[in-house]
Amino acid sequence: MRAMTRITGGGESAQKEPADKAIELSDDRALQKKGYTLGKVLGAGAFGEVRSALYNDGKGREDVLAVKIIFMSRLSKSFVTKFFPRELAMQLTLDHPTIVRTHSIVQRADKVFIFMQFLPNGDVYAYIDKNGPLMEYQANYWSRQLWSGTEYMQRRQIVHRDMKVDNLMLTMNYNIKIIDMGFARRVVNQNGQKILSQTYCGTIHYCAPEVLDGIPYNPKLSDNWSNGVIMYILVNGSMPFSHKEGTTVMVANQLKRNWSHRTKVAPLLSREFKDLLQNILEPDVKKRFHIQDIMQHPWMSRFMFTKLVKQAQKQIRRGGHQERRKKPIDKHQQKEMRKKKPRAPN
Repeated sequence: MRAMTRITGGGESAQKEPADKAIELSDDRALQKKGYTLGKVLGAGAFGEVRSALYNDGKGREDVLAVKIIFMSRLSKSFVTKFFPRELAMQLTLDHPTIVRTHSIVQRADKVFIFMQFLPNGDVYAYIDKNGPLMEYQANYWSRQLWSGTEYMQRRQIVHRDMKVDNLMLTMNYNIKIIDMGFARRVVNQNGQKILSQTYCGTIHYCAPEVLDGIPYNPKLSDNWSNGVIMYILVNGSMPFSHKEGTTVMVANQLKRNWSHRTKVAPLLSREFKDLLQNILEPDVKKRFHIQDIMQHPWMSRFMFTKLVKQAQKQIRRGGHQERRKKPIDKHQQKEMRKKKPRAPN
């Protein structure tokens, strides 16, 4: 289950109380004084909603934005005191081409309005669900963007801790942007010493075995694992590990390296891709690739991307290319991929 669900149409169906309408009108007026005009609802969840917005700088320039509206009273005390301040701080400090840009943050009583870059083409989950798995050159293009943003964060001693296809949004030109820093944190203390993470958070299918085991873990390496799951999904259109039989069985399969590419996909994948993914989805944290190992791997080079494009062109000319993009994610996989994330902050 996603944290935010899709809503069809241009607004909410529930009737609002007069007091709620008065508060909303007051918010609208206050925001308009700052140049912001709220638009239709794009999505809603238990803690708030996402709407379109328009910003006018007063000098004739207008920007189309998205705004994430958080209702503070709906958040747990631990989230308000521990995680939410981190999210706001991270969003204001991160500046990278593959991380969503925050425009500004406004607080009005119980509500926090996070204005950010508008991303019109939905998320990667919806894209694959509609079009099916990617050809390898396409997966390479998005993966290099994903790892570029991850490397940027890790160089600054920041980890995301909820990497998944749902948190990769698509720009107008179908480049990816990493969103949702709700569980992000720094991995060094005030003295510059590295600290392990002990919080069980994220989305279960993307969690590394050490996270699911509930032991203190290196969050950089667990983020790398999650990105590996994303890479698998890009080319297979399914999860490498199923949670159908419960967490214990899933962790056992992770530890046994009991995963494989789909039968029709495996022959089409390069040796380099398979090698890289095996070293990322490595259950032994002492052997799992660090970010520098990943960035230096041959599959991550621009040369490999050019090579994969040429191979794809040859396949298509020979008629040997299978239209894998025609097949969407099946209903069982949808259920698996959208299961509610287990979060137990400590």
